[in-house]
Amino acid sequence: MREIKFRGKTESADKAPKGTWIYGFPYKEEVLWYINYDFPGGFGTGRCKSNIVIGHTIGQLTPFTDKNGKPIYEGDVLGDWTEVDGKMHQSRYAVFFCETTGQWMLDESLNQDRSYSVSLFAELNDFEYEVLGTIHDK
Repeated sequence: MREIKFRGKTESADKAPKGTWIYGFPYKEEVLWYINYDFPGGFGTGRCKSNIVIGHTIGQLTPFTDKNGKPIYEGDVLGDWTEVDGKMHQSRYAVFFCETTGQWMLDESLNQDRSYSVSLFAELNDFEYEVLGTIHDK
């Protein structure tokens, strides 16, 4: 059974410092997004914490890991090294879920506008990608 998990970046320093990634389950109340997250003695005990998160930073865990075994989330930026004209070049592609095809995709378009994307599953079988950051990093 696959794990269903999300992450989001905190908007306020309510229970976690502002800008911290927290992992758990999102929910929305009126205009604010929250994530319930685990802590020792949390889930399964009826006790858990929640924090306001920036809605557009919420991303779901994919079933994949990078070459270092790091979990890949929606919104992560993956990269690998390839030789172009005798120089090493690092690619940077965003991970997203395509509703049309029902699969996790890697945005390989020049402008990162999803105009050209490929199956994340297929790419991970052919290349050694690693998580470089997220689309939300500055």
